Amino acid sequence: MKKVTVLLISMFSMAGILYAENEDPFKVTPSQDMVRASIEKDVSAFDPDTIAAKQFVRIRNRANNYLFHIIQRKAGQNTPSMLQIMLREPTLWFSYSAPLENFLYITVNGIRHDRLELNNIPLEVWKDKESGNAGVTMKMNFDGAKILLRFYMRPNSPVLWGKILPAPDSAEKIETIKVMFQAVPALVVGGQYLEGIYHRQAISPVQTYGMKNELQALSPDDVFFIFQDEEFQPGNYGKYKREIPIPGPCYLTYGVAEVAKGTLDMRNSYLVIVNLDLEPDFKEFNFGIWESAQQYMNADFMAYFKKNYADFKLK
Repeated sequence: MKKVTVLLISMFSMAGILYAENEDPFKVTPSQDMVRASIEKDVSAFDPDTIAAKQFVRIRNRANNYLFHIIQRKAGQNTPSMLQIMLREPTLWFSYSAPLENFLYITVNGIRHDRLELNNIPLEVWKDKESGNAGVTMKMNFDGAKILLRFYMRPNSPVLWGKILPAPDSAEKIETIKVMFQAVPALVVGGQYLEGIYHRQAISPVQTYGMKNELQALSPDDVFFIFQDEEFQPGNYGKYKREIPIPGPCYLTYGVAEVAKGTLDMRNSYLVIVNLDLEPDFKEFNFGIWESAQQYMNADFMAYFKKNYADFKLK
């Protein structure tokens, strides 16, 4: 992959792209399919008493626009220093965005990534001319066991793709590696646990998981999930109407061949959590997530997903 120079995107840039009425925001022409990635450093607009460092990573194409906030929080009186990887666009609320402070956790040899220091994590923007893919790579050091975490987009695809690889210069062996994804399908209602409030579903190619007060074992056939709520959909807020719009379903896919064990944690809660134990000798672990500023009813997204599955599929 060849490094390229990119324009920095201002933190005050628009959260999305405006489309003409009835225009398909996912329709891409050859002149519009370029993927752009950028990194920007700026802590001036944030509380210096609580934030030690912050970087913005933006990856976008005509189909979607993802913005990360990577924050190093200072230690508090009763809390340790913490590294956060937060998604703040294309949606500001729900899906993989707020109120989540980390949509992804990586734990290597018992050390979770939020205990690392941002200043010790090199970030590199890259673009592959052959595929047209572009993104950013972070090198993380877990006491000598190093990994590369890549986020990128493909031309035409609205999915944010990711890849985890052992770093070539790792000084220690990876004995264990765990990956956790968490999402908020639809909205958050008051407290986390309210009887009969949530109607979460996780739809895989082979089955539909419902809420249970226990971990649910995942199958190797569960190569993707659509997370949604049967009740809370755009335009269907009921008595829990909020000023914040509900985006609708969100999506997760990952390479099952590298997974030794997977569980779904989907209780009567706003959170849906997927825990994956990877094989310690894995060569690379690929995944993808999707959220959208455009609101979808569950049935509408399913129809769009089936029609455009090639853009949501791992390669």
